[in-house]
Amino acid sequence: MEISLTHEDMPETYLLQWNQAEGTFEGDPEVIHHITLMAGWVLEDGYASYPDMPTATYPITDPLKKSDELALVCKILGYTSPQLPLVYPELEFDGWVRDEHGNIVDQVLF
Repeated sequence: MEISLTHEDMPETYLLQWNQAEGTFEGDPEVIHHITLMAGWVLEDGYASYPDMPTATYPITDPLKKSDELALVCKILGYTSPQLPLVYPELEFDGWVRDEHGNIVDQVLF
């Protein structure tokens, strides 16, 4: 599968061939190195946090073979791809701010 990656700080688009079944890539060696390195780190942790939602975590089990996990790895590195849409968790928000023990400490007003 061909994936096009755009980095938030660079104007060029990187094209990679992704063999999802094998978890391998062909293309720019530096981009591939960064992706595989980050994938190893989040796999070791067993989860990854969303860069724009640091309190929301996503379980990681096979980031080089699962498109949702690869999308998050790419997002952590600053890349986005139309072929790898980022999946956000559904969060429930009741309008209250709680401390680390679950006690209500404030209310969010919109």
